[in-house]
Amino acid sequence: MPRRSLEQIVAAAHEVLAEGERVVGHGPCWAASLRRRVPLLLQRRRQFLLLLTDRRLLVFERRRGRAPRPTDLVTSERYEAFRVERVRRARPLLQVVVATRNTETVFEFRPRQRLLGETLVHRVDAGAGAPATRAAGPARADAEDAGLRDPPPPAP
Repeated sequence: MPRRSLEQIVAAAHEVLAEGERVVGHGPCWAASLRRRVPLLLQRRRQFLLLLTDRRLLVFERRRGRAPRPTDLVTSERYEAFRVERVRRARPLLQVVVATRNTETVFEFRPRQRLLGETLVHRVDAGAGAPATRAAGPARADAEDAGLRDPPPPAP
């Protein structure tokens, strides 16, 4: 797919953006809605175009060879609607699981797009309040920051 400039993406998504809203990051990512008792390996992940604005997260269907249209919009939510469930920084993909009231979604970012994933985590944490997103406890946060695949189980 040819790379799109920020101006082309903003122009294509102009109808979706609110007045004064500006794009702070964009790029491709893999995403899937998580289902209980189904391993991530068997989930149907697809590529999407992720736009991060100063106010919201926008996810567009990725159409090969053309810029996104307003009809391609899949998700448009304010950062406050999400909370970060977990972040896995294991190579090669950065994996971010975010949750809303009724769904969990996993976003996976390739090495070139890791900064976009980190920006997503930062924006969601800032929108929801950083202390509330780390409800799993300090051991889990330390394990994730150290890059471990799974944190150690809690002590009985």
